[in-house]
Amino acid sequence: MDAFLPFASTCAHVLSQTAVMATTDPHTAAEPLIIEAAINGATPKRRNPHVPRSTAEVAADGIACFNAGASIVHNHTEDDVLGGPTRHATEPYLESWSEILASRP
Repeated sequence: MDAFLPFASTCAHVLSQTAVMATTDPHTAAEPLIIEAAINGATPKRRNPHVPRSTAEVAADGIACFNAGASIVHNHTEDDVLGGPTRHATEPYLESWSEILASRP
């Protein structure tokens, strides 16, 4: 996988490959499959410039992951995940997820 692909493209590729494996493997083809895409975690832009951090990036990548077959998308905002405040601002989540839910109700 090209390390310089946008994060959404990478996510969509991995999810599509997982879905193909799940439907072609005779041991899992009949089993339900739930895929959770954790799209950014504690990864900062300085470590991976393609990780979605802004509300627009989170929305775009979340939609791409759902379109690729994810059942769940888990994300963080630009708030520090480790060592930051124990409560995060709700507005960035609302902004990202309003767009995602408008696309995928």
